[in-house]
Amino acid sequence: MTIRLTVQRERWWNHVTYVADTIDGLVPVVKGNGYGFGRSGLAIAGSRLSSVLAVGTVHELDGLLQLDGIAPSTVFIVLTPNLHADVSDVPTDRVVLTVGNDQHVDALRGWDGRVIVKLPSAMRRYGADMGLVGRAQRAGLRTVGVAIHPPLAGDDDEHVAQITSMLPGIDPSLDVWVSHLAPTTYERLPTSHRFRLRLGTYLWLGDREAIHLGADVLDRRSVRAGDTAGYRLHTVEHDGHLVMIG
Repeated sequence: MTIRLTVQRERWWNHVTYVADTIDGLVPVVKGNGYGFGRSGLAIAGSRLSSVLAVGTVHELDGLLQLDGIAPSTVFIVLTPNLHADVSDVPTDRVVLTVGNDQHVDALRGWDGRVIVKLPSAMRRYGADMGLVGRAQRAGLRTVGVAIHPPLAGDDDEHVAQITSMLPGIDPSLDVWVSHLAPTTYERLPTSHRFRLRLGTYLWLGDREAIHLGADVLDRRSVRAGDTAGYRLHTVEHDGHLVMIG
């Protein structure tokens, strides 16, 4: 086996449940490969914390909606817009999609479901102005919230300032979905709106001492500064060793 993730289960779960108990509006994220734990297993764990879970793409819903261990009432938020996905079989009572521009809205026209409208942030990844909320509604989509996705770069003050600067233009009846905020930063958001915090890395991998990533070492060779190595013959900067893993 090349790569192994070893987990101190009790310690890991104690961290996860502590985070969940202290965050009002938590939405566990189980996208991709489930942060190394497997998406299905993590979805079952996440459903014990919240009735709402988030996945990355509409394709990641496959196998989760009818998964044993997840309540039939669990709602899945799809974080990434997709112009080409077939949503004809996506259950409107279980899934909320995301739109970030007029093309996303047009792609969903005729789908009688709920959406979250992604607003622009400093990341410049998707996002449109608040006018997209009305355009989505006129297209027959039920808009239940807006999303603000600040970058990882910057400090807590910058993230809070970016979010709060957009609040005056947001209808307080819409939930505001945010990401990339530490729990203590999330607590600083004003009470003028209802917020939901999508949390993945900090929730599942926040206690680094509870997990260990290991791999098989296949070979180890001495090198000196100035040697070249690898496919691209990069120059080795210091004396040391090349380690071939997995």
